Amino acid sequence: MKVWIPLESNPELITKYAGELGMGPGNEFQEILSLELLEMVPRPVYAVVLLFPLTEKIVSSSEERERKNLDQSFSSSVPEQPFFCRQTISNACGTIAVLHSVTNNMDKLSIRPDSFFKKFFDETI
Repeated sequence: MKVWIPLESNPELITKYAGELGMGPGNEFQEILSLELLEMVPRPVYAVVLLFPLTEKIVSSSEERERKNLDQSFSSSVPEQPFFCRQTISNACGTIAVLHSVTNNMDKLSIRPDSFFKKFFDETI
């Protein structure tokens, strides 16, 4: 099994990492300890990252919702075809979360044109 060096759960470090991959200044990751505290996070909020193990029960529930088309309740701000990739490398959850957060908000964030994020987006989306 391939192993990834874990990304520390530290908003300053994650913001720096995303910056090195091409996220421009003026965007940052914030840490909240509870969803009840989401109101305290500076606005605008483009993504909320929740880290939890992806179990078979969660996968089957998600597939069932997709089959029944139950996800119609999302707001219109969610992309019609959101970018998603499954984590297949151990310890890569933080990196995949950053990738999801930035890639699904390319139209809202300042992204450097010569960056990894811009190249990745152009080649995969």
